Amino acid sequence: MSVSPSCALISLDREGSEPHESLNALRIFLQEQGVRVLDNPSPQQSLDADMMILAGVSDPVECYERLTALDYERIVGRRVAGSRPVLGVQHAGYTFFDELYRDAPGMGGISVAGMGEWPGFVEPVLATVHDDYALLAEERDASSHMPVEGYVAPVVSGPDNYGRNFAIVAWEFDQSIESMLPPQVSWVQVQEEEQEANGREIKIVAVENGPLSALFAAPVATEAARAFMTSWLGAVRATGRI
Repeated sequence: MSVSPSCALISLDREGSEPHESLNALRIFLQEQGVRVLDNPSPQQSLDADMMILAGVSDPVECYERLTALDYERIVGRRVAGSRPVLGVQHAGYTFFDELYRDAPGMGGISVAGMGEWPGFVEPVLATVHDDYALLAEERDASSHMPVEGYVAPVVSGPDNYGRNFAIVAWEFDQSIESMLPPQVSWVQVQEEEQEANGREIKIVAVENGPLSALFAAPVATEAARAFMTSWLGAVRATGRI
């Protein structure tokens, strides 16, 4: 009899807060895919699991503070070093970047350090919550800063309806090592009022970079988000970790 693959599922939301509905939906989705979900796993269980998912809808800085308080920054580093899959969903995925925006009384906002796995600044943007956006997926290289024309993936809904919205609007990964495969980055075309408010036409909605991936949207709320999760699980299976 085959053994079900295991997933350490960790919430980075405030301690004592009710689980967000997207976390519950993700848990059900994983179970439907035959994955054994480990809720509130121990550090050793998180290291040993076939995959690990960090989830959170709180402010990215709060997610990062929760991450470090639980000692998961060390665990993520060890898993990535050993090519063990890690996925961050919604605001938890922003903790992987160099810099996070934080409100500072009397100063507006300041930049604080994130995990530093990827270069970039997570900044607040206008929240637009009800329109559908088209995903633009492409493989990045060091010279390109726009999506490849003509590739349009299925539609995924806009930012989730909670608190303030955040985004990565530039991809700064150094692709100077020719033997290294470039990360796959999915972009979202933002609606007109967001373009006017933030001065950006696109922003990043997902990154797949070897064992470390992120989806900055509710993981199974739409057809495209479910397709991303299914693809990620398939990639994990292909590594032989499942």
